[in-house]
Amino acid sequence: MPTDLVELRAKSYPMKPSSRDDFPQGTKRALAQRVGYLCSNPSCRAQTIGPQADPSKSVNVGVAAHITAASPGGPRFNHEFGDAQRKNATNGIWLCQNCAKLIDSDLSHYTSGKLLEWKEGAEREAKSRIGRNNSKSKSSSERDAVSQLKRNHKMRDDLQRDLLKTPAERMRNPVASSRMRKFAHG
Repeated sequence: MPTDLVELRAKSYPMKPSSRDDFPQGTKRALAQRVGYLCSNPSCRAQTIGPQADPSKSVNVGVAAHITAASPGGPRFNHEFGDAQRKNATNGIWLCQNCAKLIDSDLSHYTSGKLLEWKEGAEREAKSRIGRNNSKSKSSSERDAVSQLKRNHKMRDDLQRDLLKTPAERMRNPVASSRMRKFAHG
C-alpha cells in the first residue's frame, strides 16, 4: 500500500527536472580545498571556514560559484557548454558569499576570463603556502631596509657617545672623527 501512495503522489505532483547544473558535493569540496578555503578574489582572500559553537562542526561561508552560469539566462552563460562541462570543477571558483554576489551583479567587469585568472592565482598562492608556516616572510628589500636602519641607529648612538667626549678624548681616538665624517655623508 505505501508504494501505491508514493506512485499516486508522483503522478499528482510530477517533479520538474532541474534546468540548473549544480556542482556535485565533491566538486564543491575540491574547489574550496584547492584554495585553502580562502576567497579566490585577489582583493578579498577572506577565510571562508572556521569553528562553530558545536566542537564537532564548522561554519562555512564560502560558495562554489560557476564561472559560466549553471542555467540558461544566468550570468556569463555559455551555450557551447554541455551539462557535464557546466558541472565540472574547471567551471567553478571558490568565493566568499559577498564576492559571489558581486561577480553576478556586474557582468561587464567580472568576465569569465577575469574569474579564471582569479582562480589560477588563488590556486598558485595556495600551492606556494603548502608546508609553510603562516607568518609572512620579509622580502629582501624589507630585510635590507631593516639592516640599514639598524646600522644607522648604531652609527647615531656611537656618534652621540663621541660628541659627549671632551676634545682631549676625541684627539686620542681618531675613530670618532671618521664616524662624524661618515654620518655627515650618510
